Amino acid sequence: MKIRVFICVLAMAIFGASFTASAQPPSAQQDAKIKSMKVAFLTEQLNLTPAEAEKFWPLYNAYSDEKRALRKSAGNDKSSDAYIKMKEKELALEKKYISQFKAVLPQAKVDKLHAAEKKFKQQLIDHARARRSSTSPK
Repeated sequence: MKIRVFICVLAMAIFGASFTASAQPPSAQQDAKIKSMKVAFLTEQLNLTPAEAEKFWPLYNAYSDEKRALRKSAGNDKSSDAYIKMKEKELALEKKYISQFKAVLPQAKVDKLHAAEKKFKQQLIDHARARRSSTSPK
């Protein structure tokens, strides 16, 4: 139990999640909360050791930042050609980072990463749906 707490704290420290609630607008607070939850979730799902987490999280954060920038750069162009180009760039980015992840994590943990990311995303969607249905008038 102590090691999980340590891993989560270490991952959040590496991620730089030392945010103050009053200094951020609500959307930034929500983003920080989701990112912290993702760090904890992936750390647990991948069963990262403190040494692995220390090497993995800076790489993963760089990967996430590049992926976000790539999607932002696609803009509002909804054409099929633009979509294919973006997907090709995403695939190249994933190939680049998967090889880097393999350098710091065992193959089995790298193999679990994509499934763990999907599971986290699905949990966020389910949580949002549950909140929406519980707050909507009947």
